[in-house]
This record gives sequence, structure tokens and C-alpha cells, in this order.
Amino acid sequence: MRLVLACAAAAAAADLGPCGARGRYGEAPNETLFYLKTIKTASSSLRFLFLRFARAERLAALRGRRAGGQFFDAATAKGDTRWPAEFEDPGESRSPPGAFDVAFDHSTWDAAALDRYLPRARKFASSRDVVARAVSAIAYFHRDATPDEYFGGCRIVEGGLCGGWSRLQHAEKDAVHVWNSVAWQLRARAAARPLDFRRPAAEAAAPAAAGVSEAVGAVRGAVFDFVVVAERYDASLVLLRSKLCWRWLDVVGPEPPLAPAPQDASRRASHRAAAPLRNVTARTLVALNVLDGRIHAAARDAFDAARRDYGGNFDRDVAFFRAYKFALLVTCVICRARAPPRALAAYAELCGDARPTCRDLAAHESRIPTE
Repeated sequence: MRLVLACAAAAAAADLGPCGARGRYGEAPNETLFYLKTIKTASSSLRFLFLRFARAERLAALRGRRAGGQFFDAATAKGDTRWPAEFEDPGESRSPPGAFDVAFDHSTWDAAALDRYLPRARKFASSRDVVARAVSAIAYFHRDATPDEYFGGCRIVEGGLCGGWSRLQHAEKDAVHVWNSVAWQLRARAAARPLDFRRPAAEAAAPAAAGVSEAVGAVRGAVFDFVVVAERYDASLVLLRSKLCWRWLDVVGPEPPLAPAPQDASRRASHRAAAPLRNVTARTLVALNVLDGRIHAAARDAFDAARRDYGGNFDRDVAFFRAYKFALLVTCVICRARAPPRALAAYAELCGDARPTCRDLAAHESRIPTE
């Protein structure tokens, strides 16, 4: 492992991938970045990467005054989806007052506002398999509930889908948290509709008939440089790195064993393991998230295209990245231990330069300042 880490450390410091001498995107003035943080798509882990890069390069971060820096009221489908006119003061940064370099929070898509506040920004987002995203959203927003609990037992009704009411359901909040959330953030007109779960087939038919061609085109490259596919997370980070000419270290985020699973995912996973998802429940989640399904299919197509265009040995680089990440995180655990095991004392010589990185990787994203 020590040899892997030593080799990887050298690569992390110097290897910018196929970009070569052009340097990391975002280092130079007027190189702006926008990450659209979508709901339950591994987006907190991805925001961490942009946030840490912003701090290291003294970028002026565009953040709304609402909780979490978000640019919209996520509590209701009827909330204000316009970007606010004023933002938090980014503090000391490389840019003059009123100019911004990066945004990485929840927002709804607003091309005109983006061009005004982050002109010529390179744009990124993330997407996730609709069943996994819906299961995670239901658990997160409804105290670890399973989909069957959400549907009040999942009584099979019209169209062979789950139907029924439970106290867990919140028509307006869930319309943007659970159902077609990515489509809503991309301003698909048929999204953000409160649903009547007593008639799931009819509710699924309405968005199914609607078009999402603009959002699909955006994901396929008309707007976004790249959309991370959550179920191909490590491979997506390798592609993200190649798009931005970043170092390997720049795409390592807080993960076990150094940091706890994000948003207590391990506890929710163990809770759901006792109640595996039934086929009828999965079909219902797919039917009611048809807009997000189309967008995610486009994201997978874009991932496949980026992989074909990758300028190196992709499978080798994914394997290297996983080995590097594991070695770095384990080393950080040892470096942060008060009394590391004697058998691992040799790692101590690697701790000096690694300590700032280890401190960042062990911290919650909200405790990493952006100035």
C-alpha cells in the first residue's frame, strides 16, 4: 500500500491527465464554474469537491442567502424559483466585489441569471438511477421510511402500480424532493406537480406525455460539459477530472473510513435491508419519475460518449484512482490517530504534507471555508 500511495502522491501532484500544460481549469482569472446540485444524486459529495477547490484557489463563491446557500425555496413546489438579487459576501477572494467565480449549491436552472453572474461558466450536474434516487429521497425526507411505508402498504391499484395514502405524504414538498426532482431543477414544465397517489397510473401518464427535450439536450451536451452518473461514481470522477484538467487529489472527497457515510446513509441502508424493494414498488417509482428517467438515460448516454472520447486508458485510470483514494484515506486515518499502530509507524513520514488534506477530507463540507 505504501508503494501505491507514494506513486499516487506523485501523480496527484503533477499529473493533469490529457490536458498537459494547460493547467487546471478554474485556476486562471475569468475561468468560472457552475455545479448544479441536484437532490439525492451524490451531490453533497460532489459539492465538496468544488467547495474545496474554491477555497484553495480563493474563488468568489456565488451563494444564496437561504439555508445551505441554495438559490430557491426547496420546501415547496410553489416556492420562489427565481435566483435572488443579492448573495452572501464571498469574503476575500481573487475577484473584485460583485464578481463571482463558482457556484455549487442547490438551484433551479436559470440560463439568463447564470450568464449574468457567472459568464462563460463551464457547467456540471449529477443524476442518478430513478429508483435509487426516489428510495433515498423518501428515506431522507421522511425519517427513514421505505417506499412501501410511504404508500401506506403499497396496495396494488390501476395499472398494477402502488396506490394509497399515508401520513408521510406531503404533496407540495414531495413534488420537488421525491418526484422528478432533477427535471424540476432543470425547469421541465411538467415537473413539480403534487400527485394523487390513489390514482398512480393517471398521475404517471400526464408527465409521460410531456416533452423534456430541452432538459435532455442540456444533459447531452448542449448546456452541461458533463453530468456525473451517481451509480458510476468513481468512473464519473475520472471523467470529470479529465474535463477540468484537475489533479487526482482534486476529485477525492470525504469517504469512509476517514469520514462517516454522508447524511447517515449507512443507518438508512441497514434499515432498508430488512425490507427489500418489491418489483411493484420499483415499477411505481419508475412510472412516477418518468421525466427524471428520461434525463438520466441521457446522462448515461453522455457518460458513454465521454468514456469513448477519453484520451487515455480509462479502465486503468479508474483502477488507479480507486487504489489511490483508498491508500490516501487509510493514511489519513493513521495520521489523525493519537497513537497509530506500531506496524504502521512507517506511514508517519507521509503525514506532514498530508495533514491539511486529511483535515479537509475528515471535515463536514459546511466547516470548510470558501475564503
